[in-house]
Amino acid sequence: MRPDPLFIGCIAICGCAAFDVEPPPARPRGEVQVEPLGDLGAAPSVLRLRVKGAGGSSALGDFRLFSGHLTSYYLGRLKAREVPVTLEERAIGVAAWAEGADVVVAPTQALPAGVVSLATPELGLVAEVTVRAELVPWLARRWPPPGAVEGSGLAIFCGADVAAASPGDVTLAPSGLRAEVRRGVDAEGSFGETCLAVVPREAGTNGALSLPPVLVGDVGLEPLPLVTATPAATTAECPDGELALGPACATVDDDRLTLRAYGAPSLWAFGAPVRALALVEPGTSYVVKGLEPASRVALQATALDAAGLAYAIHTDVTTRERRDHVVINEVLSNPSGREPSSEWLELENDGAEAVDLAGFVLKDAGGAVTLPAARIEPGEFVLLVAQAFDPDGALDVLPRSGTRLVRLPMLGTDGLSNSGEPLRLSDASGHLLSFFPSLPAHTAGVSIARRAPEALDDESGAFGVHAAPGASPGAANVLAPP
Repeated sequence: MRPDPLFIGCIAICGCAAFDVEPPPARPRGEVQVEPLGDLGAAPSVLRLRVKGAGGSSALGDFRLFSGHLTSYYLGRLKAREVPVTLEERAIGVAAWAEGADVVVAPTQALPAGVVSLATPELGLVAEVTVRAELVPWLARRWPPPGAVEGSGLAIFCGADVAAASPGDVTLAPSGLRAEVRRGVDAEGSFGETCLAVVPREAGTNGALSLPPVLVGDVGLEPLPLVTATPAATTAECPDGELALGPACATVDDDRLTLRAYGAPSLWAFGAPVRALALVEPGTSYVVKGLEPASRVALQATALDAAGLAYAIHTDVTTRERRDHVVINEVLSNPSGREPSSEWLELENDGAEAVDLAGFVLKDAGGAVTLPAARIEPGEFVLLVAQAFDPDGALDVLPRSGTRLVRLPMLGTDGLSNSGEPLRLSDASGHLLSFFPSLPAHTAGVSIARRAPEALDDESGAFGVHAAPGASPGAANVLAPP
């Protein structure tokens, strides 16, 4: 059987189902080398496996990598090409290609600590590799976004171990594309202390697969693959009231500037008025805080679009008068304990100055309640609760120590609706400050939360189900994966 010239299969590691961990019935076959360093008994998270003399023994697409050991049952099913779901859930994405008489198998993600097994239907168990994640640090890919599979070839990797990297010329496998590894995210070396760029020195062939270098000096690069494509340059088409800035749109407020993408994603390296590295994707926003209200502010940034083009942003904007930034941050409408006495609604002051809640109005589907005086410092959380608030710590997450409770005559109409209801917070003059959408709380003890206090009310990914332990009253939110 002639092997395919190239094969790539990308399958994410899923939560493993229970499986038999019986040791394999036979010794692995063939000679396998871990590259560029390590061995089968102690390998780094980012690696390639060279199977000596395996060319022609199996189709490239048949080289499969799985987490854990493979039992005789699983090897038999693999040989029969009837891979059960319980084994498919353990599959790790790989790219495989021939180099002379050898086959190179490259995982397309950094491997977690533990054993991984390489096998094919014809060869059976080829190798078992013990991964020790602490052997070599690696940098995560920031650009293109981790979920992207196509790009111009430019890739940005960032992390705490950049100092261990050695910039220089490299050749990307398996495409053979020549590239340069350099510090920073742009030609000026911005964010060189935290990021590296892999920059092609030549145009790639559309459809060609490239993987980043496994190691650059003493640090690895996340091995996410990229298929060469020629994306169109991004031209931002912005709604009325928003400013076009290169590949994205901006809204200027009092102490902040909000970037949004309505087409393709972009990566931003801000030098002024604050220093920040930001990924802006469609459906999300990025907020640059720290601007001086009611003033002329200079913006300096480099923006990278999907085509790999760099936009130099040098412009002045005029900020608005200072205003309050109190947001509805988290809502527990379906507690595990008694209702409505265990329900709460969390507010956060996302502004730069203290705010008094006196005269603020919280409105739900059934009516409105006026808030009493309560001073909230910048970054502080307070919980709005009913007079009878009395949660059970054995059933629900209790408020973080020191979190202030603002007791109201009622919270919602006979409590907050488990099926979801829109909530609106207005200041004493009637200006709408924050809107919380009508999202059902299906699971008892799990709140609905805002991704970040600055996330826009109308942003599609701004709200979601809270991650374990289910809520964080008085502390920052962590959303569960979609």
